[in-house]
Amino acid sequence: TELWSSDSTVQGTVRVVDIERGFASSNPQYLTPLNNSKVMLFQATTREYGSELWRTDGTIDGTFIVADINVGASSSTPSYITLLNGKALFAADDGWRGNELWLSDGSLSSTGRTTHVVKDINPGDSSSDPQHFVVVNAADMPAQSGNR
Repeated sequence: TELWSSDSTVQGTVRVVDIERGFASSNPQYLTPLNNSKVMLFQATTREYGSELWRTDGTIDGTFIVADINVGASSSTPSYITLLNGKALFAADDGWRGNELWLSDGSLSSTGRTTHVVKDINPGDSSSDPQHFVVVNAADMPAQSGNR
């Protein structure tokens, strides 16, 4: 299984890119659009990087790994990708903090800070296992008074 694009016609259904070249599949999943742009973030798997966070704008040149969170062939397995204020909130395992909460705007930078752990909720290598994120409008939350 690879990344495909379709306008719902035979002629308009094409493979975007063969992420894991050859016979093996990159198995793209959790495709999540970023705002109103043509960019989507998703998880894909390769022999070189394992399962990591990728992005696509529907073109070959615009499809690439965003971050090798668990460096090398080990997988960070990003999941539960959820849009929050134009960025993607997701769970991933960097290999030393366990499965924790991460954030990405889907871009690349020389500092690498466009994709980063939000917080090591359960410090150390034990996972906090965040999942099933729900974005709630603050106006929908009950008002609280006093200090807690």
